[in-house]
Amino acid sequence: MAVLLHFLFEIVKIVILGLIYTAVILSIRAIIRKLQKKDADFKWYKFLAVYKILAAVIFIFSFTYYENHGLGDDSFIPLGHSEP
Repeated sequence: MAVLLHFLFEIVKIVILGLIYTAVILSIRAIIRKLQKKDADFKWYKFLAVYKILAAVIFIFSFTYYENHGLGDDSFIPLGHSEP
């Protein structure tokens, strides 16, 4: 049960991080396009496309060695000699 709650917390965290990163990326893109005097209007389909890609990348990255979030670390099988 604890693992399920931890996993749901990770999903909520991914949703929030994806929204923040997407807003930052599209804001920087809009600033650059305004400086270049190009069209910099907001489109929802662009926001959703970038968000889906970022959320997928964050989700995949969360299960790599570098993003060890401890999912399922509550219970473990001792391997011997009282070492975890």
